[in-house]
Amino acid sequence: MNKNDFIDWVKSEMQSKRLRRTELVKLGGINHGYVSHVLNHQKPPGDAFCHAVAVALDIPEQEVRYRAGLTKDKPIDYDDRKSVV
Repeated sequence: MNKNDFIDWVKSEMQSKRLRRTELVKLGGINHGYVSHVLNHQKPPGDAFCHAVAVALDIPEQEVRYRAGLTKDKPIDYDDRKSVV
């Protein structure tokens, strides 16, 4: 998954769970400016962003990091969940 696909996936997940950026910031304990920059394709997603997404969306952090391209270690049941998401 490339960076643009990852951001589109995050936005889609946020929309499906009716989660706003401000809620992502609050739940994930991350800076609002950083979230905005990542979601607007101005900065690459990093560990802090992936952690915030995982916490706020209740998705395993390893899966978020894998989707973001920050690790090559595919989560064990990734393919099973991928078809559902």
